[in-house]
Amino acid sequence: MIEVLKEEGQEDIEQRDWCIAEQNNQTNHKENLEYDISQLQAKITKAEKKKAELEAEKEDTLKKKADLEEAMEEALADREAENQAFTAAKSDDESAIELLGQAIEALSAYGDNNAFLQGKQPAMEVSEDQAPDATFSSKDSHAGAQSGIIALITQIKENLEIEVKEALAFEAKATMEYEKLKADSDTQIKSYEEQVVALDAAIADTDAEITSLTETKEDTEGEHEDRKSTRLNSSH
Repeated sequence: MIEVLKEEGQEDIEQRDWCIAEQNNQTNHKENLEYDISQLQAKITKAEKKKAELEAEKEDTLKKKADLEEAMEEALADREAENQAFTAAKSDDESAIELLGQAIEALSAYGDNNAFLQGKQPAMEVSEDQAPDATFSSKDSHAGAQSGIIALITQIKENLEIEVKEALAFEAKATMEYEKLKADSDTQIKSYEEQVVALDAAIADTDAEITSLTETKEDTEGEHEDRKSTRLNSSH
């Protein structure tokens, strides 16, 4: 009888020890699950912060691209306006140069029989009592006046030709500068587009990471709840 009681007592002790060990095991596992849940939440928070930063960077990149495209539209409009003004001014100057050239040719070919340039005066009736005019307009003096007019017109023509030449050089330089600006902006816009593509991929990867972490966290929370329920049931 005593031996039976001893065996029963030993069984009770073993059962008690098993229960304590099982309880400790359950408690440790519960704490491990809670730790895993907290770590998963920390990773989710970090991933969500990363996603927000990536989206902000994408928005900033898109804004820079839009601003650059708008600036280039304005630069193109300015360049076209400058070119139109140049073309109109060049046409006017070339027309004026042509007319001045024609005037120079006409004056140079003016015949010797022209009354004004020859110094000839139309016949006038003179009173018999009037003394003859001793002052005569010489041919050389009028020839000098003709040369002066031709020289003046020639100078105007040459000045216009210089202006046209300088305008052509300025237009060529402005065109070259615009083309370089456009090439640089096209390269930058392409870079922005590539950045957006890379950011979209990074955002998609981060979304997938958040989804995976969230699912793992939910599974872990479910296991944690099951452990709690099992413990409560066993305690009753």
